[in-house]
Amino acid sequence: MKFVNPQFLWAFLLLAIPIIVHLFHFKRYKTIYFSSIQFLKAVSEESKSTQKLKHWLILLSRLLAFSALILAFAQPYIPSSEEQLKGRQTAMVFYLDNSFSMSAKGASGNLLQQGKEVIRNFAEKAPLSTNFMLVTNELNSSELRLITKNELLDRLDEIDFSPVSVDLGNPLQSISNYMQQKGIEGTVQKIVLSDFQTNSASLNDWEADSTVLYYPIQLQSQLEGNLYIDSVWFETPIRKINRPNRLMVRVVNTYTENLQNIPVELKVGSFNRKSIIDIPAQASTVTSFTYTDNKVGTIEGKVEVSDEHLFFDDVFYFAYDIKENCTVLIVEEPILKPYHNAPQRVYQTDDFYKINKISIQQLTLEDTRNADYIVLNGLLSISSGIQSLLEEFVNNGGGLLIIPDEKIEIAEYNALFQRLEMPRIGGFSENTLRITQLNYEDDFFEGVFEKRDKGISLSLINALFKSDFSAANAIKLLALENQDAIFARHGGEKNVFVFYAGTASNFGTISSHAIFSALLLRSAELSSSNNVIFANLGTSKPYAIELPSNQEGAIRLKQEDFSIIPPAMRKGKKMYISLDETELLKMLHAGFYNLEWKEEHLGVIALNYNRKESKTGSLDSKEIETAFKESGAKFVQSIAFDDTSPVEQLSLEKPNEYWRILLILALVFLIIEMLLTKLWKQQNIKKF
Repeated sequence: MKFVNPQFLWAFLLLAIPIIVHLFHFKRYKTIYFSSIQFLKAVSEESKSTQKLKHWLILLSRLLAFSALILAFAQPYIPSSEEQLKGRQTAMVFYLDNSFSMSAKGASGNLLQQGKEVIRNFAEKAPLSTNFMLVTNELNSSELRLITKNELLDRLDEIDFSPVSVDLGNPLQSISNYMQQKGIEGTVQKIVLSDFQTNSASLNDWEADSTVLYYPIQLQSQLEGNLYIDSVWFETPIRKINRPNRLMVRVVNTYTENLQNIPVELKVGSFNRKSIIDIPAQASTVTSFTYTDNKVGTIEGKVEVSDEHLFFDDVFYFAYDIKENCTVLIVEEPILKPYHNAPQRVYQTDDFYKINKISIQQLTLEDTRNADYIVLNGLLSISSGIQSLLEEFVNNGGGLLIIPDEKIEIAEYNALFQRLEMPRIGGFSENTLRITQLNYEDDFFEGVFEKRDKGISLSLINALFKSDFSAANAIKLLALENQDAIFARHGGEKNVFVFYAGTASNFGTISSHAIFSALLLRSAELSSSNNVIFANLGTSKPYAIELPSNQEGAIRLKQEDFSIIPPAMRKGKKMYISLDETELLKMLHAGFYNLEWKEEHLGVIALNYNRKESKTGSLDSKEIETAFKESGAKFVQSIAFDDTSPVEQLSLEKPNEYWRILLILALVFLIIEMLLTKLWKQQNIKKF
């Protein structure tokens, strides 16, 4: 058995007081005058033993009453583990969720502030010998250690909101691992303070300790719901100078009521415009803004809404580059045929494309580095050296379009396709069929067609090269009625596009159809654009930056006087920045940062907070308790702390605790003492 407040046991010394009182009371003598000594002797003999028993019973009841009262204040309890407790530590472990959802309004400040007050309250009530641990979403090594009460209170003052969002099981498992590693086997209480959002309350990766006491405390906000900007994107993949841009904005309403006349504001440079929208309850609405960029360079913009509940997700930042042109390098055979001019005619329709033509025999590394997009137009063979140049070009973010001729070296083409993870080709197949399948669902065709025609029937194909998609990472975009591919793209991040029918008349009439021009222009747009107009802090997906050369150097993020080198991994001419490192997240916030490499300005990155915490909706007390028990916890007491729950009334129960029973016993013994004093005296009077 252990005691919460063992200092109260010193009060047992006060039991000497009723003992001394009773002893003096026994020695008191009272003179009684009787007319007959014989009668006095009879009365004395009759009541002597009874009075003695009465006094001892009264003394015993008083001692038991005081003892029970003292023990009740000392709060004895038996720990959940029946093992020997000698040499074991008592620990109170806190996990405080400091994600952005904890910035919601509570009764007295935000939920994070209320959680801090709850921890302070428990720390003040804890026994002097208690060790503490305080863990947040950051989960750094400095948090996973036992600390004193003063260290705990100092640590509370340092905790602020973090863009890190973790599943609940992650910090709990880290705590369990530390406890097992250090061999801490004493009485352990784990107090979890969170709003228990549905999307982050997963305990799947956590195995509870059956001997630990768990207290999930749900901090409840005054409002249920949120209004936030979920994402922004452009209708077309490329932005051009003096061409209209259409920016799409998705706004989400998680409140249980419809919202009307909500202002959404866009700021791009000097351009400023507002849009008024209505959003149904627990739904989203997409609105759009149309504007024109009139200068070349980096463009910064932001979209904003106003919400009274959560604020971190009210602004969404984005940035992109306006290029003066896109350099298209057309690689051809030395001897050209009339149909080889088809790609050039397509790109000449838009002055955005700067066309360079070169013979395959003259192609160099410098040519590929100066190009945004390369077209292999009717090449008969592709040497291993050229294959290496093209592979490096693609891996560095360049776009590649391959249009075969009639008589090609299939082995050399397949060697290149293997490097690029595209479908290998087989023999030349002659069969007149129509193009009837167009993959509208793929992002490649987004915004290309005004409507989708399910009964599409395009130009005739007289011949093609058979393709094998079984061992490739590719997606069919255009196919014949017999499923043979005519046009395909890489299924991952590489900008590689392949025609399996060329522009020669033997292949058919595809080069004279409008779909041919649409495919060439679209593939060039996707290759020359940077579709990533923002990045999210706290997500595992890295942000890719193309470097101007292969020289070594580190990327820097700069904002006014602030500068930091983020963790990054280099692959060729691309640098992949990691945005989920805890130490990095502590120093970055949403906004615009300049990208610099070797004192050279590469552009601007727009950082936004992860919208995972924006999606409101929480578990109830029963669901929380069930989740803990399903993970193996035996001793769980869920507490809901809302706007009507004062911090001072929160307390942690002990397993097998007896203070309530002891208070009842103290009252019972006092009643017995009163009955002995009153009723016994009345019975003696009646006898006389």
